[in-house]
Amino acid sequence: MKTCLQGPNRRRGLFVVFHGIWPTIFESQVLIHVQEMRSLGIDMEVWVFPLSRANYAASALHRAELEQRYGVTIRLFQGFNPRLPFAEILNALRLARALRRSAVRPEFIHARTDYSTLVCGLVRMFCPFELIWDCRGDAVAEFGMSKPATGMLARFVRFAKMRVAAGYRAAARRFSTKAIFVSELLRDRCLPNSDHRPVEVIPCCASERSFFFSSSLRCVGRERMSIDSDQLVLAFVGSISHYQCFHEAVDLFRCVVGRSGRAVFLVITPNQEEARDALRTLPSENYRLFSARINQVNEYLNAADFGVFLRERNAINDVASPVKFAEYCLAGLPVIMTDAVVQATAHGRLLGNAIEFELGSSPTQLERWSDDQRAALAARAIPLLGRSAAVTKYFRLYQAGKGSEN
Repeated sequence: MKTCLQGPNRRRGLFVVFHGIWPTIFESQVLIHVQEMRSLGIDMEVWVFPLSRANYAASALHRAELEQRYGVTIRLFQGFNPRLPFAEILNALRLARALRRSAVRPEFIHARTDYSTLVCGLVRMFCPFELIWDCRGDAVAEFGMSKPATGMLARFVRFAKMRVAAGYRAAARRFSTKAIFVSELLRDRCLPNSDHRPVEVIPCCASERSFFFSSSLRCVGRERMSIDSDQLVLAFVGSISHYQCFHEAVDLFRCVVGRSGRAVFLVITPNQEEARDALRTLPSENYRLFSARINQVNEYLNAADFGVFLRERNAINDVASPVKFAEYCLAGLPVIMTDAVVQATAHGRLLGNAIEFELGSSPTQLERWSDDQRAALAARAIPLLGRSAAVTKYFRLYQAGKGSEN
């Protein structure tokens, strides 16, 4: 994507998030994106509305450092917790007030999540701007599959949360003029066939400047972690959330190390204590546990031989697009994975790096790929999962031109 808007043709927009500055994902999916779009003549700021005081305080600790690192303006405003009565109206008034007091007059707002789109949509009733609904997943299904509801009250609460989430999604659909979905199945679930607004399906992509394969980087990483050249390394990168199946990943590695003691489980997670508790069942010499910033993860992935990407089959994963799969592929890793995430499974089969695995079963014999094979995989993955593949779609969506008024 070489086109760059100049002078009066430059577009001005906001990236609005009603959430705090959370680790890793905020950098890879928000700041790197805005940084790249600014280089193409799309003037954007990031406005963050943490929804609790604790979240605001935690976000404030990172704001200045991230602004300096990415050269992106980040403005922080205290938001209202959605559980409060009339929180959507209060948050809309706060956004409208911030717009009035600032010199920013956006031609468009990119609103991340259904809730953010709802709030921005309320403001759009009085301020002229294009509103882009960035739908990241099926929030209704997420509430429906949260904790098992055993009592009548618990089932009612879960049902009520699902209805609220469905209301957010309906409002986002109603108020927005354009839309982004991370998968085709998510688009089909959220928009009727009769809807003709401008829509882009953009999988969660990783930056090829941050994720790539390098033989020298692989050697440096393994030496730094005291991993011998003949040891097989399985990497898990992510949080220790139940949906990421970390305990199942530990069981998988236990099967691998049972066949050969020359194996290492490399775990990169911000949830150090939870991970350490789960890893205590393994011999200490068979795992390495680290936390890392986004710009450090690639060295660990280069040092690994396989990525571990396990999910359960459900309505959430049917439409999901986890960025970790893209990062594994751009680092040239074959991926031990279930077929639960439809999009990732299709991409893995297309790229030829999917090692499909059923939860609870024993994995097949694992053969390490050569450096040439990994470099070739990383090159094949760029047009499919690299940021450069997404830039054209984002650029097209940010161009002038109203969507349907719905």
